[in-house]
Amino acid sequence: MDEIVDAVERCKQKLNRQRAFNLDMESRITSVFNAIMTGSLHREGEIQKQADLLGLATAGYAVAIVDLTDVEEKANPAAVRAGLEKLFYSLLPKDCLFISPQGKHELHLVFVKCADIQLRNFCFGCISTAKNLLDSTLYLGVSENDTALQKLSDALVQARLALQDRFYDQQELHFFRRTQSKRTPTHTNHFTSLTKALRSADLPQAEIALEGIFDVQRHQHPPEAQVKDTALMVLHTCRSALEEFGADLEVVELDRSEWKTHLQRMHFHQECVQHQRQLVQAVCRYIAEISAEGGNLLLDVQNFIDLHFCEPLTLGMVAAAVHVSPGYLSRFFRQKTGKTVMDTITGKKIEYACQLLEEGHLKIFEVAYQVGFEDTTYFSHVFKKYTGASAKEFRAQAHRRRSSSGG
Repeated sequence: MDEIVDAVERCKQKLNRQRAFNLDMESRITSVFNAIMTGSLHREGEIQKQADLLGLATAGYAVAIVDLTDVEEKANPAAVRAGLEKLFYSLLPKDCLFISPQGKHELHLVFVKCADIQLRNFCFGCISTAKNLLDSTLYLGVSENDTALQKLSDALVQARLALQDRFYDQQELHFFRRTQSKRTPTHTNHFTSLTKALRSADLPQAEIALEGIFDVQRHQHPPEAQVKDTALMVLHTCRSALEEFGADLEVVELDRSEWKTHLQRMHFHQECVQHQRQLVQAVCRYIAEISAEGGNLLLDVQNFIDLHFCEPLTLGMVAAAVHVSPGYLSRFFRQKTGKTVMDTITGKKIEYACQLLEEGHLKIFEVAYQVGFEDTTYFSHVFKKYTGASAKEFRAQAHRRRSSSGG
């Protein structure tokens, strides 16, 4: 009896050693795959050495990236990953599949010697089971099959490119297509048109410019992060347009930080599109309302100048008083009057100086100080430029006129 017990115990120990060896081997193989995919192991000789050591084939690989965002937002991430590992190995044997966790919301899968039909059945099985059991969606991007071991890093890039199509069409599974490549879209002309349209509150033209940006994205499929960076540029363009009218995003009831946070949480291109459309529409409506009040703005500026022209005013001070930006005020005022704000202020000063010189009660330096000039020489230069006569000549002419009229 004791001999039987000892034999059973020896069998258990042998099985445990074999299990430990298998786990160790699996871990080592996964580490090698990770090293090749990340590029830390890239020399052909070193890769071949590891392949010989671990008994790995030199070809017949595919890589998939699994996006777990939807699944892990609805359940405990650790429990989700443990459950998915069981699911994966119920669909493929362990010698055909190696799982590599990759931080938040992502897994990398390496397939070994899987036929195309096996690979497809595995992917569809994962998606279907996750939907039925977890009421969640798994998104998979899969590289080309039968890739060489030393090309696993290229396969990972292919899987990433395939997965990013999910952002545009909201489909769960994408296989890499040779037509896919890294592209950097340019939107310079569209942003120029958008800026012009926002300034003039031309909503149809603003929407055309915006749609031009979206069309480029739909055709070229840039990465999600790049699309969101472009959306932030749209936000900046809208903010700049509002600042020219002395306003900020608050006037359209928008918190910039919240808008950006909401954007980053979006999973699909269409959500980002709608997010930007709503922003541009709100900004255009506000600027249209401000522009419609243009007559009131001109009157406010003129009234402020009439009350304060003898003070040392700047364009910025006038703009602040009427709650618009200096740049906008400068363009608006010139368009409405044909003059600059500062020319108008100076004209008011000289007009008042003429009145004081006509009355003859003050000396020239006193008149200069009264109308806001601290430098009498500069006052005389400006006075002659505006009237064609020096202040001294103007005062003498005024004195002669008063004398001839008996004043």
